[in-house]
Amino acid sequence: MNRNWMNVLALALGVGLTACVAETEPGEGDELDMAAENEELAEASEALCTPYVSYVTPISAKLNQKTTFYVVGSCLPATTAFWVDQCAGVTMISYSSSQVAFQCTPSWSTGYKAGVVKGQTGGVALKNFTVSVY
Repeated sequence: MNRNWMNVLALALGVGLTACVAETEPGEGDELDMAAENEELAEASEALCTPYVSYVTPISAKLNQKTTFYVVGSCLPATTAFWVDQCAGVTMISYSSSQVAFQCTPSWSTGYKAGVVKGQTGGVALKNFTVSVY
């Protein structure tokens, strides 16, 4: 990693560097190195981000009808886990750090069903919610 990118990363992490910054000429360096450095910066930024779920929608679903649920928040990890009682075949269908979409089919019975979103399977609950199955 060249000194310029190290400083950008250091600023993103809130860490100061005491070494001198070596200037580079425009166009100097390898595009693949830049992509790797950008990925390192994104990972460092994500590590500083605390996952938060604002809400889950919809809060009602029809029995035996496949439903898409959206988890909306910030800093959501790619490992976000979703569960609704008696909802069969839970599958993540799309992901971004601000919205994750899951599909499943409410099965077996109508009524209020408990749900939970976690940062990862077996992890800490980020949001508990209830779905009305009719």
